Amino acid sequence: MNTVIDMSKASDRKEVATVSDAGTLMQVIERAARDPSVDIERMERLLQMHERLVAKQAEAAYAEALARLQPKLPIIQERGSIKNNAGIVQSRYALWEDIVGVITPILATEGFSLSFRIAHPDGKIEVTGVLTHQRGHGERTAIVLPADTSGSKNAVQAVASSVSYGKRYTAGALLNLRTGELDDDAQSTGEVPCLSREQVDQILRRAKEANVSVDSLLEFWPVKALSDIPACNFPVIIQRLDKAAKRIDPRGDLTGVDNTLRDKRCSEIVDLINEYGSDEDKLAEVLQDYHKTYLNPFPELWIAINDKLAADKVISKANMRKLLSLVLKS
Repeated sequence: MNTVIDMSKASDRKEVATVSDAGTLMQVIERAARDPSVDIERMERLLQMHERLVAKQAEAAYAEALARLQPKLPIIQERGSIKNNAGIVQSRYALWEDIVGVITPILATEGFSLSFRIAHPDGKIEVTGVLTHQRGHGERTAIVLPADTSGSKNAVQAVASSVSYGKRYTAGALLNLRTGELDDDAQSTGEVPCLSREQVDQILRRAKEANVSVDSLLEFWPVKALSDIPACNFPVIIQRLDKAAKRIDPRGDLTGVDNTLRDKRCSEIVDLINEYGSDEDKLAEVLQDYHKTYLNPFPELWIAINDKLAADKVISKANMRKLLSLVLKS
């Protein structure tokens, strides 16, 4: 004979609480659904209880995964700078492309994804960061900003600058990201542990297998030797080298390239070409500086940009290679 669960009785509520803890509440619901004597109101209460249980389990999984994620997140170098009218650097910050390039593969190891929502309340720019776990739970935070009209930005650039700032801010708040330069005192006193001899040897082996220059790693962080890189960056370096080593197409995997960022960089390069195109040496100088600052650590993005510029007949790949390899006159 089928058992009818009466939620109005304390004994039945205790039974449901027990089976929910054992992860079998859905089985109880399925049995109740087949029992014609269980009314709709009681079924709704069981379903609501199941939804609350699933949500609580997802929240717990989120917290556990975040606890595992935090130690993996490295200190991100601050390569961006804000200068005064005299050209003196007043402050530094981590570029969004550096942040997203570093954290995306690490987030994936724990089942996280980071996305953003953009709104325009009262003519301002609201950026909402959403950190979601694969079990369904997510957390979000938002910041409302004015358009960044500093410098000589046009209206579109002003909005893009504020959006970029909003992404940096909300991502940092959700993940407690650390940015900055490591001072020599901190390293020498052991407050910031650096790569061990074994880790350095492993990086050298992987770099050789992937045909990746160690100099590019030193330039990206930037440090004088691999042993000066903070140890927290080790998983990121290995992940990048593994990805490079597994490439079948020497051009790399372009499916993960952010097309919005690609188009933004293309537009900026077009502006440089339009402004300095009449002077080959000057154009080569600004393009080399631009490439070193924004694109050198991201080869797939640079390849996608080259493809688009060539397809749009802005500049051929051969001419771009020539400009980037041109030896500048001192």
